[in-house]
Amino acid sequence: MTVAYDNNNAKWLWINEKLSDRLENSKKGFGINGFNLFGKYIEEKGWGKSVVERPDYFFLDDSYIRILLEYGIIVFVVVMAILIIVSRRAAYAGRMTMVFAIAFISLHSFMEHHLLDIAYNPFILCVFADLSIKKEKKECMILNKR
Repeated sequence: MTVAYDNNNAKWLWINEKLSDRLENSKKGFGINGFNLFGKYIEEKGWGKSVVERPDYFFLDDSYIRILLEYGIIVFVVVMAILIIVSRRAAYAGRMTMVFAIAFISLHSFMEHHLLDIAYNPFILCVFADLSIKKEKKECMILNKR
């Protein structure tokens, strides 16, 4: 959507308004930085706990656009691969709650910049986890009283 966004088109302006100017800011980010293998520093000017509107406001809320521009194509591909691997492993293990949680976080990350924050998305660490469900029962040790 960001690539196709046109600020001269009424339909796109309406969509951008409903998305709180996220399309416009993402497009601006592409214009300033472009795509890069290793990313590039982005100077952002957010609200910073202020209630006064800034005319030079620029903040990338979209996690995917942020990762692409700030960390680069390589990190973006690695993060997407991790999310896909974890989702598939969770699905094969029958952990559908985890699959739905990852899907929800993935969708929500189009409007929030926290996809790489461990506190927001701990499922990224599941790439290192054994997600299989053990069906065997472990024997309990019974202490014999004598």
